[in-house]
Formats: sequence, structure tokens, C-alpha cells
Amino acid sequence: MLGRSITILNYLPGSQRDLLQGRKRVQIARIQLRIALQISIKYSTLFILIYSCLTFSQSPNSVKGIVIDDNSPIAGAIVRWQASNTTVITDANGNFELEILKNRSSNLITAWKQGYYNGGTEYNIGVQNIEIKLAPLPETDNTSYEWIDPVPNPDDEIDNCGDCHASIIYDQWVHNGHAQSAINPLFLSIYNGTDSTGKFGVQPGYKLPR
Repeated sequence: MLGRSITILNYLPGSQRDLLQGRKRVQIARIQLRIALQISIKYSTLFILIYSCLTFSQSPNSVKGIVIDDNSPIAGAIVRWQASNTTVITDANGNFELEILKNRSSNLITAWKQGYYNGGTEYNIGVQNIEIKLAPLPETDNTSYEWIDPVPNPDDEIDNCGDCHASIIYDQWVHNGHAQSAINPLFLSIYNGTDSTGKFGVQPGYKLPR
């Protein structure tokens, strides 16, 4: 067909021949453009599908969850990766979204709020909507609580604090104000309700009755 068209064009005047050749080139260009668009759409669709599969197969960048007690969600709780500075605070409904740290030292996610014991749960990759439950602290002192010496002593049968945490926690604690409070005159005067010389009756004091 194309050969016949070329033969016919050879017998036409120059102006008509040029016009028909121009139209023919336009038709060929349109066909080439249509083919190029079809190929482009096909490969674009394939690229989008591949990209979507790769995106959904990647690990999420954050983990979501909720902090609760026995009755309701806990707002204002601090949630963090254990032993890290990456923290968030739960919203009014107890919900949180915590960034997933790639170089974290622990898989434990902990939560805390004033008036509650610390709580936590182990994080498993890919798991969302985790739940951390906190137990409230007692509202009164436990007078039957037995005091245990925190000094490390591997020879006794008591699990002292220093037996398990001697290298980090105990070494930090033993040099701070809490560890020295029993021999700190200022603390003792406040606790016993005395002045700096030991005279009673200056203040009410915080010492529990025996």
C-alpha cells in the first residue's frame, strides 16, 4: 500500500506531492507518538506497582500503642525505649506513637507517670497497637516493708540491689545525696524535726511514729 502511494505521488504536481508527503509524515508521527505513549504508560504502571510493593514491604518508622491502668487509658504518660532519650507523651486517650530506633540497645518499650509503677512491654518487629499497663502506687506507706541493705554482698542469701546492679546503678547511687542522707545533718534535721544541734521541736518532722 505504501509502495503504491509512493508511485502515485510520482505522477502528481510538485505542490500536491509535497502536501501529501507532509500529511503522510504527520500521520506517521502520530502513530509513533501513540506507540510511545502506550509504552510509557505500561512501564509507568509497572514502576508504580514495584515501588508500592517495596514500600509496603519495608518496616514501619514508628510503633503505635496505648498506656492503660486497670480502668482507663492514661494521659500524660512518658513512653520511651528503655535506656534511651527518645520519648513521647501519651495523648488524652492514652495513645502514643514512638519512633523506631535502629541502633537501640533494648527492645523494651517502657512507660511511666507520676503515681504509677514503671511498666513496659517487649517490642517485636512489625507489631503495632501495643499495650502497656501501669499499676498505681499505694496511697499510704507500708509500715511492714522490710529495709534491705543495698550494699553488694554475694555471700548472703538476700538479693541486695548492689548484687545485680553494682557496675552502674549502685556506683552512681552510692555517691549521690540519697545514699548520704542517713549521715547528712541537714536531711536529718528535716526528717527528725530538729535544729542543726539536734534540738527537737523546731519542726514537725517527717519521721513516722514507731
